Amino acid sequence: MTKKAEEHFYFRTKRGNKVLPKEGSYYVKGMHCASCEILIEKKLLEMKNIKSVEADASRGKVLIEYEGKRPKIEKLNSLLLYLYL
Repeated sequence: MTKKAEEHFYFRTKRGNKVLPKEGSYYVKGMHCASCEILIEKKLLEMKNIKSVEADASRGKVLIEYEGKRPKIEKLNSLLLYLYL
């Protein structure tokens, strides 16, 4: 089983003059249990611009909150692939 993220969407929100962190929703193949959720969350939080991660194995989806540039899907995939090497 491999873990591979597929980008779904991202958006930017503002509150007054303050730009809030951006969010991205990614589908992850191969995530099937709570342990997978924890491993994925910990691994993705190692990236410097990612502020929070919420993995949901039942939906096969990961919600990432980030600042600055959107994380490249290739970088996310390489980090997740590392979990199974």
